[in-house]
Amino acid sequence: LSAPPSPTDEDVWNDVAKFYLIGLGARGQKALDEFGVWKAVEEVCTAVVGRKDWSPESEDGTETLFIDRPVTTQVLPRDKLVGVLHEQILLN
Repeated sequence: LSAPPSPTDEDVWNDVAKFYLIGLGARGQKALDEFGVWKAVEEVCTAVVGRKDWSPESEDGTETLFIDRPVTTQVLPRDKLVGVLHEQILLN
């Protein structure tokens, strides 16, 4: 297999609609922090304070904001996470 793309290559990551996105909440952030890679992952994430769900009964969808959580969910493409982890393994 070839190495994953760099997590900072904007030509690769400029259209997030192409990718499967992963949300990292408190558990995921804590786990990555225990392995010493959270700071590097966080640098390429986007903070998300809510979500929008669509159902057959709703044309406009339902928006939910999470303002009372102790940790803000961070989102990134799954393949970008692989790129960060790959870089961290090579560095350490």
